[in-house]
Amino acid sequence: MERHIVAQIMQRMELDELVLLTGARQTGKTTAIEQIAGHLQKKGCEVYYLTLEDPEYLRILNGHPDNLWQILPRKERARIFVLIDEIQYLENPTNFLKYHYDLNRQKLKLIVTGSSGFYLDRHFDDSLAGRKKLYTLPTLSFEEFLLFKGRSELAAKIAALDATNPDLRAIPLIQRREILALSDEYLIYGGYPAVVLAPTNALKQEILFELFSSYLKRDFLESGISNATGIYHLLKLLAFQTGSELNKSSLATELGINRLSLDNMMHVLQKTFHIALITPYFSGHPKELRKMPKLYFMDLGLLNTVLRKFGLPAEREDRGRLYENYIFRYFSDTNPNSDIQFWRTQGGNEVDFIIGGQKAYEVKWNGKHLNPKRFELFRNTYPELDLQFVARENSEGYLLL
Repeated sequence: MERHIVAQIMQRMELDELVLLTGARQTGKTTAIEQIAGHLQKKGCEVYYLTLEDPEYLRILNGHPDNLWQILPRKERARIFVLIDEIQYLENPTNFLKYHYDLNRQKLKLIVTGSSGFYLDRHFDDSLAGRKKLYTLPTLSFEEFLLFKGRSELAAKIAALDATNPDLRAIPLIQRREILALSDEYLIYGGYPAVVLAPTNALKQEILFELFSSYLKRDFLESGISNATGIYHLLKLLAFQTGSELNKSSLATELGINRLSLDNMMHVLQKTFHIALITPYFSGHPKELRKMPKLYFMDLGLLNTVLRKFGLPAEREDRGRLYENYIFRYFSDTNPNSDIQFWRTQGGNEVDFIIGGQKAYEVKWNGKHLNPKRFELFRNTYPELDLQFVARENSEGYLLL
């Protein structure tokens, strides 16, 4: 099964830029560049694939960037495509990429994958500015989830929804019921490819706990954090605050650490693509919140693993927060996180999402809990923003997603 990002990368393959593919572990980066290699070969391109998990390749390239030509044939005319997996294993991956871009970009196109250890390199942005195109591969979107489940006809229905007015009621009832049933699975187990493809719920949970205990620990160690217990405790606290404003001072106090240590942990969790923070939207009202961000998990399966909750969404007391995180993930799949904001005042008036400064959405699991009159202050303050309501149950008159 091919991720959407493969086609996006192929569209830019002829441009003079480094292609960097990063993302959380186990999201399918290696599979993606193998598929890119296959597309290039079908086009008649000369393609070479290296993984730096091979100790011999790693030893040679650590000696000097130009040692790449000890591994590959040097071509004077034809341009070759070189795909390198796990670039972060190099001692200085940024220098390697900059060297070949500056000296060899006419004859060498580099497409590389890198985990968080590479992305967290403090020299990353400065040294490669103007040279790179960065792609982030998240866990599966709900549309991709449906494709991986073999339901391409349902995925096509999701893809055809109006991105600013995504209402499932535009889909025939029999298909809508199937989509909602499958979305329950997505709300519980998320979008890690191996989890989605696992044949039983027990195996899905086993894979998720392995991801949580082993792969997250590797992220922390690569980023220089040795206190795995502390960051696991932080994740637990954050999981209970999904969709809430984040008070870092209170978090630091509860964890018994200083604010600098907390900021470092939060930075790592964001850069390893496990959580996202969105900022307040403000401009006109004197009592608008302007500082504290809201937090969401980038994968619902990871969220539920931290919480150790795998019950049906409709039967959970936290279904509202879970559904709001699901809607965040939907918007995140079609918008940069920097374009997703929220609105809240000191008096408790709030709107869950503002997208690109143009559309606003309030989310509730049960539409009966939505009272449009409560949003008069927002509408009066921002009449130019179209406010819509999203509900999973009792959604008559509201968007159903």
